Amino acid sequence: MKFNKFLLAIAFVAIAFAFFACSNDPLDEPSINASSSSGDNNASSSSGNAGASSSSGSSNLDVNGAVDVSPQLYIFELSEEEFVPYTGSGVLKSIIRDYSETEADEDEYKMIVEVGTVTNGKVNLELYTPKEEYLNEEGEHKLFELMLYDNSDEAIGRLLLFNGYNPDDVFFAFYVYSSKDVVYRDTWDLFPNQNVVFVTDIEFKKGWNMLYENDKYDYINGERTYTLTRTTDPSILKGKELRWYLFDPSIL
Repeated sequence: MKFNKFLLAIAFVAIAFAFFACSNDPLDEPSINASSSSGDNNASSSSGNAGASSSSGSSNLDVNGAVDVSPQLYIFELSEEEFVPYTGSGVLKSIIRDYSETEADEDEYKMIVEVGTVTNGKVNLELYTPKEEYLNEEGEHKLFELMLYDNSDEAIGRLLLFNGYNPDDVFFAFYVYSSKDVVYRDTWDLFPNQNVVFVTDIEFKKGWNMLYENDKYDYINGERTYTLTRTTDPSILKGKELRWYLFDPSIL
């Protein structure tokens, strides 16, 4: 039951991203099944803390609003609430879409690009500057589908950055590129009369940003309500630690 609620939280995150926008700043075009950052002076990489703010001095991965995250990857197991470190290696890839095509959701307009590596269980994420066609109509590009592959190009699993197994109050973090400074603020009910509320409080800076999602069950006006909050303010974490987790492909 707990795990079903946790998967529901992930599903709502996906729904939220479906309503979430991305537009422009053309630069280097990522190539299919090749590292988009190889030889790219516009790519940034993290060698110490994957996802760490450049102001921390521990990484040169420049992400606005990011908190320090350990590069250690953990294995997510259905039956466990304490997770063991992953010790393997592989290549990180992400699915991107060509928004210049009207049928951008079709498989033929999706490309897989390398965005880093995992070495002995340590995540080394490399970010690139997307070309215009890889940004949505709002000038944004989200690194959401992050997969780990072995040397035979077989999928090992999917990576998620979150605070662990707590289905009633879970925090996720995602990387979002914005071609401009932009502010989104809104509160809305996606499913009227179903006690599901979305709260948006986002201030993107031009470049890569860390977007935080808090999926929480609570009681509002005496009724159990699911609230999904999206924000670029890291204080929403309230000191909770984010970790990289590896999900088996059969789960997600």
